[in-house]
Amino acid sequence: NAHRNRNNSNKIDAQADSLKEWSYAQFMKEAMKNFDQSLSIPKLLAESKSSLYTPFVLRGDDAVYFNDDLLHVLTVRAVNGMGRYGLQSVDKKKAYYHAALSEYRRLDNREAELIFTLDSIDAITTAPSDLYLRTFGNNVPYEVEQSTYSSERYKAYINALNRFGDLPLAVEIYLRMVMLDVSINQKVKWINEGYARYADYPRIKKLLNLKKDLEQPTLCLDMPSVAYPNDSVVCVLTHRNVSTARLVWHRLPDTVTVATLDRERDGLNLSTYIKKCAKQINSCQFTWVVNEPHRETKDTVRLKVPGLGLYAVEAICEEMKHPQTEMIKIVSISRLQP
Repeated sequence: NAHRNRNNSNKIDAQADSLKEWSYAQFMKEAMKNFDQSLSIPKLLAESKSSLYTPFVLRGDDAVYFNDDLLHVLTVRAVNGMGRYGLQSVDKKKAYYHAALSEYRRLDNREAELIFTLDSIDAITTAPSDLYLRTFGNNVPYEVEQSTYSSERYKAYINALNRFGDLPLAVEIYLRMVMLDVSINQKVKWINEGYARYADYPRIKKLLNLKKDLEQPTLCLDMPSVAYPNDSVVCVLTHRNVSTARLVWHRLPDTVTVATLDRERDGLNLSTYIKKCAKQINSCQFTWVVNEPHRETKDTVRLKVPGLGLYAVEAICEEMKHPQTEMIKIVSISRLQP
């Protein structure tokens, strides 16, 4: 934990006897030398117990699969340290993992081999998800999903599943796969497949919780922040697993402007402030048939705007237990042209 108070400069010329003055870069430069030396003897590290080094080593959730050895601790720290130090040498990471995997293979510790195989896949391979960041709920374009199936990472996961599929711990492979950029239907298919194969695995709830997240109703509202009287405004409702929703116009007090709204709220969240201080003007309701429960849909609607003033337009869905901030938009209706 010594590096917590180190500075983040790239200075590496502090004297060896001035350890407190070392930057994180200098500290990691010297640490990598020690990692290299220690990891050159994986057999000895596999025989050494990390529990002997408490509190410098905290026991993680996966420690039991590694028999609490030092080999997995130092390998993980070395790889993570490379990332923090800015060393992105794939060859060096491969060497670290290869040494550890060879030792676990010699010991016939397949659980440890599986976990480190997955860690090495994530550390060394690339996938579209590295470049095409998105959250659960967004539709993945066809071409992106196809590139995922062609990626080195996806193929490595499938190879791992073929090799370790007889182990209950192999459900961890599915947990990694559902983070790839594929359609939500494919994610759910993998989750159901993993549950069917490994229902008795102690941490199977992780997989089921991911499915539960995918099945949660979502609703987001997008619309312009400025409109003009006697005109209409285009709204985009993005929804998934939602059958009904309402759009409600709330008139904010005349004394409130866009610039003063945050101050007027005085710490209240926007939804609470609207209920307390705004006046409902009108509303409209939408009904959808949910044919594909995991597919996100975008609907465009055109609404006639009320009179001059500052409004909060709120999308309300009774099916959602936890409303999102994206469900309220502030709209200024003015005769002034931008």
